[in-house]
Amino acid sequence: DMVTPREHYNQALKSLDLAVERGHVSERDADAIKEFAAAYNEDDVSVPSPEGEGTRAYGTLRSYVNNLRRTAKVLDVDVVDATIDEINDFVNEMLSDGKSKNTVRNYQNNLRRFYHYHDFAVDREDIQLVSNEEPSVDDRDMLTKEEIQQIREAAEHPRDLCIFDL
Repeated sequence: DMVTPREHYNQALKSLDLAVERGHVSERDADAIKEFAAAYNEDDVSVPSPEGEGTRAYGTLRSYVNNLRRTAKVLDVDVVDATIDEINDFVNEMLSDGKSKNTVRNYQNNLRRFYHYHDFAVDREDIQLVSNEEPSVDDRDMLTKEEIQQIREAAEHPRDLCIFDL
């Protein structure tokens, strides 16, 4: 039984409700997160989409809800009341806790979009973005010119050569 992206998104909303019930996330934060996600959900007409912006896929919406729920849970203040310093401290803590730069960058981008949508105290431009991690490629993993030529000569079908050249 495959779970659809839409079901994953609905599960993220349920997790948010549960976090509110357990006192981990405030009602105000949950409402702001739900409104934000609804605004980018093309199937939810309860909230208009932001001017000049498209909707997002369910996988993206799920990521928004889950990342913002986790942020709301960890912050000492409500996300809706947070200052830029509190947001940047949260981000720096994630880095010191060993989260990958790509993970942290996802949170930062989600927070930027969230604060861009809502008119809270944080200006999205003030959320520092960590630089992208360069994918590390070991020279020993690279093929030599000779090896490339050998592979091309070994291709028995034009299709194989075409795929290799891609």
